[in-house]
Amino acid sequence: MKNYTIFRTLLVLGPLWYCLAVLSIFFLRSAYPFELEWMEGGTLIHLLRLQAGLPLYVAPSLEYAPFIYPPFYYYVSLGISQLTGLGGFLPLRLVSILSTAGSAFVIAILVQKQTQSRFWAFLSAGVFLATFRAGGAWFDIARVDMLFTFLLLAAIYAGTASDHWLSMVFAGLLLGVAFYTKQTALAYATFFICASWFFRGWRFALISGASFVFFAMSSFLIEDHISMGWYRYYIFTLPGNHKLYSPVWLLMLVQAYNIVYPLSISIVISLFGIVPYKKRLTGQVAFLVACALGLVALSGASSLNVGAYANNYIPAFAGFSLLFGIGAFWLESRLLRFVNRPVPILMFYTACLLQFVLLYFNVSQQIPTAEDRRTGEQLVAQMRAVEGDVFAPYNVSLPILAGKPAFAHLVALMEIEGHFGDVRDPQWAFLKREFENDIQQRRFAALVLNHEYELWQQVGLFYSLTSIEYGADGTFLPVTGTSTRPTGFWLPSP
Repeated sequence: MKNYTIFRTLLVLGPLWYCLAVLSIFFLRSAYPFELEWMEGGTLIHLLRLQAGLPLYVAPSLEYAPFIYPPFYYYVSLGISQLTGLGGFLPLRLVSILSTAGSAFVIAILVQKQTQSRFWAFLSAGVFLATFRAGGAWFDIARVDMLFTFLLLAAIYAGTASDHWLSMVFAGLLLGVAFYTKQTALAYATFFICASWFFRGWRFALISGASFVFFAMSSFLIEDHISMGWYRYYIFTLPGNHKLYSPVWLLMLVQAYNIVYPLSISIVISLFGIVPYKKRLTGQVAFLVACALGLVALSGASSLNVGAYANNYIPAFAGFSLLFGIGAFWLESRLLRFVNRPVPILMFYTACLLQFVLLYFNVSQQIPTAEDRRTGEQLVAQMRAVEGDVFAPYNVSLPILAGKPAFAHLVALMEIEGHFGDVRDPQWAFLKREFENDIQQRRFAALVLNHEYELWQQVGLFYSLTSIEYGADGTFLPVTGTSTRPTGFWLPSP
């Protein structure tokens, strides 16, 4: 082992670089006052409603319509804002940052428990952090995904911590909390319980399953009762209208490539490390491998929906990172024990290093520029100068910063319209009529729109366009997600 210490030391530079890169990105953009990703503004509205003591799940209107996610992420963000006194996007992004750190830590702990190697535990966590850009540059975004991923990993840790019944209870409860964060946890919980029955026994499956069902059902019934049925509408009815991309088989191939390619080297290493040790795959380690593969399957299934983005790959990257740590340790052990020749061992370390090279991304491209900030401030100043309400459904944070009331985010309206499926919800007719009446009566002092959309068809009849000029092609575009920015101010026609 001493002969290869220098190569192991060099290998550590990979995860170290990505740790520093991700930390620098967190530091440089977490306080950015505008959307890093265009749906962040809608998330901010949820937090502001909670801070004002208003319910999240109510009848949709132009003033407000919630996103189709359960509320736990918003509740945690509210707690952070109250504890720290932070405002704007910071509490929301801080939850994602802490969840990212927690996810990397749990991956490292799980790998160390199976391998007794801090080295491979650190590298596996580093691989996960290195997927920052491949996963949509999402680790600090004000969205539910990082908290969701952390809760799934925490459930896996609880499920492999011991054979005590409390471990089983905590695993089920954490899955329940994950479901309270993002409803796709229901599919993973089903897989988790089936895998626990197969690898850990019926007792584990029964206890973890019962605790999951108890928390999931309790939280659902409470929220649905408080909201008088609207919770059910947003969490199940609207998502149930989503459709899959067509043809599905082609999308499955594309998404499989998107998920596998960034970590292709680590996947090969995992296969060479784990498959020859298949006789070891019993009990907790087999359960851990199954849970990791379940995360991959969850990402694959989630990526087939219309509107899916790279953030859906994050659970898969977490699963592959777990498998890499275990497989690489077993492969290294076998090479050092049975081969002990420089060439194959150096090839192995080189392959590990190349995995980090493959995931390289330009840090500066992930950070909004000074010009982006100045442009945002100018837009806010223009809105502040307008006497009256400003309707900006794409960039809802701008009116808020201008001291004006916010309106519903466009994505929330598109859900009701049926944009992500073939079913147009009955609520859409009421929303469309409400908007058309507001336009005809010139209710808004200004509209700030980004591109053409069905709902804006009558705007030109009652409002006049003043185009927004930008100094550069990429100015004020979000650093991730849908590439969109305001294209013009619509002011009431004389």
